[in-house]
Amino acid sequence: MLQAELALADAVNRPGIASRLFTLALECAHDESMPVLEECLERMRSLCRGDEWSADDLFRHEIRFARRFADPAEMRQLQERRARHWLTAARNAKAGLARLWRIQRASEIAERAGDSELIREVRAELDRLEWSRDDFHSASFEVELPAAEIRAVVAEIVGDDSLPNALCRLALLDPPALSEEGIRHVTDEMSSVFLDRIQINLLDEADRLVFAPSTPEERMQYKESQARQLRLSMFREALLEQALNEIRERHWTDGAGGELYGFFMAAWPDQWIADGLARAFLYWASGAGEETVVLALRRVERIIRDLLQECGGTAWVPPQPKAPGHAQGLGAMMRELRGHVDDSLWQYLKWTLSEPLGLNLRAKYFHALDATVPVPLEDATMVLQAVLYLWRDRIQRKVAAEAGGREDSDGAAV
Repeated sequence: MLQAELALADAVNRPGIASRLFTLALECAHDESMPVLEECLERMRSLCRGDEWSADDLFRHEIRFARRFADPAEMRQLQERRARHWLTAARNAKAGLARLWRIQRASEIAERAGDSELIREVRAELDRLEWSRDDFHSASFEVELPAAEIRAVVAEIVGDDSLPNALCRLALLDPPALSEEGIRHVTDEMSSVFLDRIQINLLDEADRLVFAPSTPEERMQYKESQARQLRLSMFREALLEQALNEIRERHWTDGAGGELYGFFMAAWPDQWIADGLARAFLYWASGAGEETVVLALRRVERIIRDLLQECGGTAWVPPQPKAPGHAQGLGAMMRELRGHVDDSLWQYLKWTLSEPLGLNLRAKYFHALDATVPVPLEDATMVLQAVLYLWRDRIQRKVAAEAGGREDSDGAAV
């Protein structure tokens, strides 16, 4: 039946029909029909000759075929050949954007194959792109911020009373959340730009592939992550860093350590947490980014774990018949924490600490994904603000619990 259908496919004009039929056949095929499918695959090779898109389809079918037989060596070789196919197509492309897209495609597939030599070859091809020769044009934009209003907000936060009070006011600053309406506006604006039509891969600091959006839903997810990252960066640069630096200049004294310890003990009466967070702020004030991040992130994860457990969530996975018990990872805890804390706080914690498309600071430093030396104070600043937002949440919960207790006492007295 399949051979008959393939015979109907025009070798020049309709290779896509054969491709779709083969996909369906492979999904429902049994072992006895594999020789027939191999003959069909050979037939498709003649259909795909000379067309780079159909040839890529053929590679995908061959990889699926190799996966069916659990042949990892064959799958790896096919991925490498597929990457080289797009690298050759890039070299033959005349337009700059077409060349860039094909190089990015080759890079994505080479990363999956894990071929370090091929990855270097693809990156060398990317380096050979010349913006003037290949019809690229640079673009720039400026953002105007209300400097006078920002200075007024910073001055109000810093105040002239004490370090704990200044940190309390900074903790009350609204997190830079992005509403659903805001996300739709940003994505609509970005969708009107022609560059949205080409493949844009998200890489980390070491140029490792993190995300390669291909479907409309994935592109939307990518745009949302870019919008949130921009909002976080503007929040840090325009407001947060100024406020913390001025608090340090105005209120830092020889007794700052004791004041910080008391500030955090008021929220978490736990010496390990309070002492560690106090030392994290002291290290930040001295410019030691790595010590700040390590001390603060360990306490932040412990605080989130305790908070999730308090809310009835799963901070610890009990042992199963064939698996030992284990603590939930931060990403899993953040997913479960949603709805138990203010949404703007949840967004800030997720996009700063655990979201792979966000800053992902926990994985960045605890899994050694970034070896930057010294650790940027900008990252340390974002972690400290997460501490302050969690401090605010804890204080609000304690106040609400005390108010509820008083109401229960008054009711019992009546």
